[in-house]
Amino acid sequence: RLTLRRILERHGYTVLEARHGGDALRVWETRAPEIALVLTDVRMPEMGGHELAESLRAAEARVPLLFMSGYADAVPGNGTRYLEKPFSAHALLTAVRELIDTSSRGA
Repeated sequence: RLTLRRILERHGYTVLEARHGGDALRVWETRAPEIALVLTDVRMPEMGGHELAESLRAAEARVPLLFMSGYADAVPGNGTRYLEKPFSAHALLTAVRELIDTSSRGA
């Protein structure tokens, strides 16, 4: 998390950090208007990325989701954006920018 945070902040993004999906939901509840993208690992303790995505969708949160994982069997389907670990800073920044840009155009 620290490495990703540093990369993103170095490139001008504000990062709201959570240890797992449950923490991420609590952050969402208090800071949703500030959140342009949710970057989540697929596998986390307490609540994984898939469960987080389901909870956000149930809350009708319209926020782009970017999944990451080092496990090939954890790749989400249905056109979800996914980064396979390990990935480069360039790949991370490209995916983040594309998702935010696409979302801001209302696509």
